[in-house]
This record gives sequence, structure tokens and C-alpha cells, in this order.
Amino acid sequence: MMESTSVLVNKLCLRIARGNDQSEDLGVGDIVLGMMYKQISQVFNILFDWRTFSRGGTFITADNRVKGNIQTAHTSDDHMLWAARLSVKDDSYQRRRWVYNMSIVQISDEEISFNYAKCYQDHLAGSLKSPRERPKTKDMLPEILFDSPQINCMIGRYAYPRAPIVLDDYSLNDVVDLIMDPDRPIPIMLITCPDVVSPETIFDMTKGNLIVACCDDTRLVMDLNAGLPKNLYTQWDSIHILMPLSDSRAYHPTYTYSDIRSMGIDTFMDGIRQAFCESMRSKEKYAFFTVEDVEKCRNRGQANQLAQTCKEQKDRMREMEERLAKQDEQIEGLLAQLQEVSSRSKEITEYEEMIDESMAECSDLKRGISDLTTQLYASLGDTFHPNEQEHLAILQELSHAIFVVTSCLAGKSK
Repeated sequence: MMESTSVLVNKLCLRIARGNDQSEDLGVGDIVLGMMYKQISQVFNILFDWRTFSRGGTFITADNRVKGNIQTAHTSDDHMLWAARLSVKDDSYQRRRWVYNMSIVQISDEEISFNYAKCYQDHLAGSLKSPRERPKTKDMLPEILFDSPQINCMIGRYAYPRAPIVLDDYSLNDVVDLIMDPDRPIPIMLITCPDVVSPETIFDMTKGNLIVACCDDTRLVMDLNAGLPKNLYTQWDSIHILMPLSDSRAYHPTYTYSDIRSMGIDTFMDGIRQAFCESMRSKEKYAFFTVEDVEKCRNRGQANQLAQTCKEQKDRMREMEERLAKQDEQIEGLLAQLQEVSSRSKEITEYEEMIDESMAECSDLKRGISDLTTQLYASLGDTFHPNEQEHLAILQELSHAIFVVTSCLAGKSK
């Protein structure tokens, strides 16, 4: 969270929605970023890069007066996280630096959470003097958030009022509904002694941390009490703090006119500032994102993305291994088929050789028979002699048989 050496002087924890007449060209987060960029530039009279402010980075002014560190990230559902820390030198006290922490968490397309803390740090090492008291000046940096028609700062179901609520016959029911709203995140200060404590002063001092309402009519206070539970009863001529109703054990303190007088107005005002502006409840601390938190979220998101990428690559490799195994099986089957075809090819080759030999033998037989026929017709049986060089046995036997026959026929004729 905050650095231990920092002294908190103002804080805000706001839900911000789009203004009623604002177009949807820009997201609520972008609208707030643009407003804060403009406000920082004007309040501190500096110029710095918009891209750095909106997308993350660091900057320092030429005179070393203002330093900035901005971090951005996105959640798993692609919602924006943004945080900034500004360190600003005090104009009159050299040992003091003002530190501004702010963050934006996107809740939906139409709503964000904006957290803000203004602190100061005094560097007292080597100094024997007591630190200076801080000036009780109005914090101008977040002022723009409450005055712009582009956005609405929400307090449960209602928009944060732009001035103290004056209790009258027209606003009575609305005030009852506001008090009883279970989603109301901040206390209501109901002032029934406006002549003692100025509602406008309280409103300006606690803007965003208290809802200020006032009434100077006893009848209206009685009507208000009639519409509320007994534990929320408001005394006349007092200041009643109505805490959020989300905690059923919440204590709703009342400060009477005599209590305020005995404290003193200045002490009472300092106590109000301390209780509601200069301290954070545990829920507010838990919800506050610093630049370190956003950086961790971004690194964790990058680590998760890398882990997801590795998982996808492993799944892809496993799928490829399965495909390779199937291809190996197919190759083995094809090799077996090829081997079978190769063995059949050898048999076919042998058959072809046998056929070639048979065809050659047939050709030789045809040739021999043709030669014998030619010789027989040429000699008419008188001068026929077997061809002793004939390599085919069957042709030799046939030629000897023809010779014997012709010789016998020649002997008979004589």
C-alpha cells in the first residue's frame, strides 16, 4: 500500500459512471484519464507526454520538480487497470515532497472505480528542527471530477450531489431513500445546527468522502425521523453521522451543539477532516491499487499468458506426436504392402523370363520347321539330309525321321 513515511492528507474512493448526455465514443476510463491529464497539467503548470500518461511510463520535468510513474495492465476479462504516482516538490519547504497516488479499475464498459490519495513526505535526516505543519488548503487536483457533466460520481444508486442537500418538503423522501440505500458507500452528515457549523464549509472540505445534508426546521427533522428506523434517530440542533448500512454493526455517532462548543469549532473541523479524509478504512486500503500492484498484475498476466502459450505449444506438440505416430503406422503398412508387391514382382519377372524363353523356343521351332519344309520341297526327298548342327532336339528327331522316310521311299522305288 502506501509508504510508511507518508502522511495522508486527502483520499477518495469513487465509483464513476458516464454522464447522462455523454456519447459512447470514449470509455469512462478514457474520459477520466483525459480529465486528470488536463487537471495535472494546469495545477502543476507542466507539459508531459499524453501517451506516457495513458499507456504507462515515467517522466520528469526539466527542473526536477515533478516526477511521474505510470503503470497500466489489463485483467483476464480485458478490463483496464491504471495507476499513477506523482512526486512534487513543495514550493516553500525544501524538505517536503507531495506524493499523489491515483488508480483506475474498470468495472464495466459504463463504470470505473477511481482511487486517490494525497500524501506528503518530509526528509528530516540531519535536521534538528521540528517538521512544519501542513497548510490546510483545498485539494484542487480531484475537483474536476465533481464538476464535469461528462461523468457522474456515484454513491450507490444516486449521483454525488454538487452542493449540500437542503432538507425540505420536496427532498425529504429522496433523503430517506439515500439514507436507507444499502449500496451507499460513504457516510451522510446531517447538520441540524447550520448556524454553528457551515454545511458549505464541510462540503468543500470533505468532498467525495461525506454526503452533507442540512436542515433548520424541527418539523422536517421530525418527519425525517418518522421515516427512519429508531437506531437512525436524529436529534435537533446536532450533527448526525449516518454510516453506510452495509455493515449492520456500524455506529452512527451524534455530536450535539454542546459537544461541538466544548470541543471548539476548529478542533471539531480538524477531527472531521481526520476521520473521513485523512484515514482509510480497511476496505478502502484493500481496493486501492498502486503502481506496484498494477505492475505485479501486468507481470502476472504476462506470466499467465506465457504459461498459456506454453500449454498451447505442448498441446500442439502432443497433437503432432499423435499425428506422427499415426503416420508411422501408415508407413509401416505401406512398407508391408510394398514388400508384398516386391515379392510378387519377382514372381512376375520369373514368369516373364519363362514366357520369353518359351516364345524364343517357339520361334526357333517355327524357324526349323520352316527350314525343313523348304529343304524338303527343294530336294523332293532325293537329296534331303538332316542338319546335325540343329540345337533343338525335337527338330533333329523330326529331320532324321523325314530322312528315314524319304530313304525308305527311295529304296522301294528302285
